[in-house]
Order: sequence, then C-alpha cells, then structure tokens
Amino acid sequence: MGKKLGIGCLGVIGLFVILGILGSIFGGGSSSHKDNSNNSKSTKQEVQAEPEYTCDIEGVGKVVGKISSNVGIAIYKIEERDVLGDNPYLQKKPQGKFVVVSIVVSNEQKDAVTVDASSFKLIDKDGREYSYSTEGQTAIQMGNGDAKGFLTKLNPGITTNFEIPYDVPKKLELSNISLKARGGMTGKEISLPLVVQKK
Repeated sequence: MGKKLGIGCLGVIGLFVILGILGSIFGGGSSSHKDNSNNSKSTKQEVQAEPEYTCDIEGVGKVVGKISSNVGIAIYKIEERDVLGDNPYLQKKPQGKFVVVSIVVSNEQKDAVTVDASSFKLIDKDGREYSYSTEGQTAIQMGNGDAKGFLTKLNPGITTNFEIPYDVPKKLELSNISLKARGGMTGKEISLPLVVQKK
C-alpha cells in the first residue's frame, strides 16, 4: 500500500514536471510574439514625416514644402501650356499637354548638391510616373538662356528656382497628381501634392 502511494506521488510529480515544461515552451512562444509586436510598434514610431520647409517667393508669398536630406523643396507655380518657347522657330508642342511645375530649392547641406530635372517626377493616382520633357526643357532654356535644371550644382546656403515641364495626357486631372522629388541626386525621396501650398 505504501509502495503504491509512493509510485502514485511520483506519477503526479512527473505529471506536474511535464506540464511545467510544456507551459514554459508555449509561454516562451507567446512572450516572443509580444516582443515582435513591440518591435513593430517601435518601428512604426520611428517612421516620421519629413520636416516642413517654407520659402518666401516674390509675388507669391510664403510657400510650404518639405525637406529632403537637408534640401528644402517647395512648389510655387503650376501651369498648363499648349506650347513652350518664346522663339517661334524653336517652340515645342506636346504629345498631350505640357504641365510646367515651378519649384524652389534651398541647399542647407554642408557641401554642394547637384539638382537635375530627372530627380523630379509626377505620379498619378494609379502609380504611373511621368518624367520631365527634355524637348520642353530645351525650349524653355532656349527662350531664357538659362540651363537651370540640367545637372545644376547648388552650393550650401543657396536658394534658386527651376521650371520643370512634363508632357502628360490631355485628360490627366492635376488634382490626382503628386510630385516625387529628391534633394540632390542621392537625396531622400519625398512626395508633395501638386498644389501651391501657402502659409
């Protein structure tokens, strides 16, 4: 009788040991899951919006944009045109319509940045990208003799403006467009709504 009781107690103790081991295994899994969720929360908190950039444009007022890698970018004018260029012999007509986006860029880095029109693209609501028109850019530059927008080097502390033309479909609604931009050739990519945001 005593032996049977001893064996029974050992069986019960063995059962508790097994349950304890199983509990620690499943318990560890759940705590690992909690750690992952905490990591994902902290990752989400680390993602922050780009800081705001403001610039006072003569005849327009203060416009608001964003900062990409210590380079401020803002839109101050948007025009739709059927033709580009002042010289009638050098004018260019679009395949669809020209949208000319005038931007201001300020370099707050410690060294020069290279600004090129290829760093700015229009994106529609379906994710389609529109690159700048080289023909339109040439027509603008031939008209005013200014090659800004083609590999333009911008020294620290300098602010300048660029006109960037895009050849887009005639039916494209500009309210559904955003401007994808970089502060220099290797700057962080930012997105601006295709509107003039005033402060």
